[in-house]
Amino acid sequence: MKKIIIISLALIIGAMSLNSCKKYEEGPGVSLRSKKARITGEWKLVKHTDDGIDYSEGLDTEKVIYNFEKDGAVTISFNDENGAVETFQATWEWGASKESVEISFNFFGLSSTEKYPIVKLTNKEMIWEGPDSFGDIVRQEFEKQ
Repeated sequence: MKKIIIISLALIIGAMSLNSCKKYEEGPGVSLRSKKARITGEWKLVKHTDDGIDYSEGLDTEKVIYNFEKDGAVTISFNDENGAVETFQATWEWGASKESVEISFNFFGLSSTEKYPIVKLTNKEMIWEGPDSFGDIVRQEFEKQ
């Protein structure tokens, strides 16, 4: 009986330590896939909020697609205000401790690198959340295609 109690306590402590060490705020705690394997692929934006206000419908999120490649390339496509599909190439790399993704692009002659703090990265779901250049908290939720 004493062995069962000790083993149970060890399992509980082990489970608690795994949960407290997870990389992303909203999970997963443990994954068998590498972060690169999880982020690689085509992601569709399904929700966009700015300071808690949902702008998903107005942004036509169904047509905002990020396609991350293993080699650091990313293709971003979206519909402009006239409904035409705009596509541009960029590069991506991990930020510090792989807790964010940094996307560098040259769009209409302007070069920029944007940092997106990741709060969730599974094989099927990715969420970025953090302050934009105006100090608003922006949250973008993606589903893998």
